[in-house]
Amino acid sequence: MAPEPQVDPRFRALLTAEDWARLPAPVQRRFSQRLEGGASHIYRGEIVETTMSRAGHWLSQIARLVGAPLPLWRDDGVAAVVTVTEDVAGNGQHWTRVYARRGGFPQIVRSSKRFAGPTGLEELVGYGLGMALVVEAQADALVFRSAAYFVDLGLVRLTVPGWLTPGALTNTHREGDAGAFCSSSTSSTRASAGSSARSQRSRRRIEKPCAQAEMPAVRSASVRAPSGSRTDRAPWFKPAGSALSRRR
Repeated sequence: MAPEPQVDPRFRALLTAEDWARLPAPVQRRFSQRLEGGASHIYRGEIVETTMSRAGHWLSQIARLVGAPLPLWRDDGVAAVVTVTEDVAGNGQHWTRVYARRGGFPQIVRSSKRFAGPTGLEELVGYGLGMALVVEAQADALVFRSAAYFVDLGLVRLTVPGWLTPGALTNTHREGDAGAFCSSSTSSTRASAGSSARSQRSRRRIEKPCAQAEMPAVRSASVRAPSGSRTDRAPWFKPAGSALSRRR
C-alpha cells in the first residue's frame, strides 16, 4: 500500500480552527500537503488576462531592479508554469513562476515563502526585499494580504515606506468546479495606480513522479483592484496545468 501523505500544518496554523473549517476540502488538502525537502509540485497553465495602468507599467519596469516580481508584459493566452519547491532546510517554500511571451524569452519570477515574522508568514523576492502576509478564509477561497514591506539585511530589518511599495497586494486561491482552482493576485496603490493579477485554475491529477499531468481548459475570470485605487485590473494568469510531485 502507498504510504499516507504527510500533513503540513503550517498554513492551517495561521488560521483559527473555525476559519480553516470554512475552506473547501480541496483547498484544505492543497495547503496541507507536506513535501520533503527539495520535492516540488508543478502547475501548468496559461495567462488569462493582463491589464495595467501606465503608471503600473512603469512601476513593473522599475521593479526589475529587485528581480521583476510584477508582470512586465500584457500577453494573454500564453503558457504559464508554477513550481513550488520545499526548502531543503525546512524553513519554507520556494516559488518559481514562468510566464511565456509571444516574442522573446519568458518572464521568470522567483520568491520564497517562510513561516516567520509578526504575522507568521512572509514572502521574499530578492535583495532582502519582502512583505509580511496575513491569511484570511472565505467560503470558497484562501486569501493572502500584504501587511507591510521590509528589507531584511540579516542583522538589520528595515520597514519600507508605503510610497516606495507596489501598494496593497492580495492573492486569492479560489476553488472552482470539478476539482479546478483559480489563484489570482492584485496589487494597487493610490500613488502608482499600478496593478497586477494572475489567475490560476487547474484540475489536479497526480501520476507517478516526473510524469506529465494533463489539465482542462481554463475559463477567464475577473479581478477588481481595492476600492479607492486608481487601478483597473492587472495581469491575469490561468495555469491549465496540474500538480505533480518530484524530487530535484
